[in-house]
Amino acid sequence: MQRPPYSPQGGVFSDGGGRHVLWVGLTIGAVALGLGYAYWLAEPDGNWQSMIFTTLAFAQVAQALAARSSQDSLFTLGLRSNLAATLITLMTLALQLTVVYVPFFQGFFGTKPLSPADLALCVALSSLVFVGIELEKWRRRVATRG
Repeated sequence: MQRPPYSPQGGVFSDGGGRHVLWVGLTIGAVALGLGYAYWLAEPDGNWQSMIFTTLAFAQVAQALAARSSQDSLFTLGLRSNLAATLITLMTLALQLTVVYVPFFQGFFGTKPLSPADLALCVALSSLVFVGIELEKWRRRVATRG
């Protein structure tokens, strides 16, 4: 309520929306494919597909959390400000881990279990999306103040 509304004549990609979609999509794609390629080079019959799948899922969750507001940081908003989004986020993470670690779903989805180090790498790399979006919002807030 503290900023003017978006113009009804503006499109979805106006006011930097197109640039945002482009850089976030390229970042998610580059991180997931780069990680998968590195794992595939190291061991073609290994878990590179599970690494890509998990990194993509976690990056999408990171994007959803960071994009809840175009101005305010998630740290300002808090996870309790939208309990439905928080529950869906937790459910998505639980389902992703189920697909990777439960043998029945491994067979169905063609995944392999990830070591704790591999899972931590997926989390770390996918969090780059969250950090990037939060930095973009911070830069925007600083520019509007000054």
